[in-house]
Amino acid sequence: MWCGLEPAQGRTLSAHKRAGDPARRHWNTATPADAMPWTEDDHPMSMRHLSEAARRKAIEIANALLAEGMDEGLAIRIAIARAKAWAQRHGLPVRDDE
Repeated sequence: MWCGLEPAQGRTLSAHKRAGDPARRHWNTATPADAMPWTEDDHPMSMRHLSEAARRKAIEIANALLAEGMDEGLAIRIAIARAKAWAQRHGLPVRDDE
């Protein structure tokens, strides 16, 4: 899944870190095997008030970001924001109380 956060062409992630690129400060060196994917039953507490559809999308996005090596906290925040926007674009409820 493309998230617009890949390193610049011709540069590796470690080169961004060495260069002190602030846009890359949230990336870590975790491998996909180190990341624990979230599920419908086991998801971050910050996703608890999303509607079922938005939560599923947020989990999908967050897992993809983790697989790419992104920091867990940042992956959660980005996933929630993108899932809310996705739900609004599709005319679906964003929160579980809507």
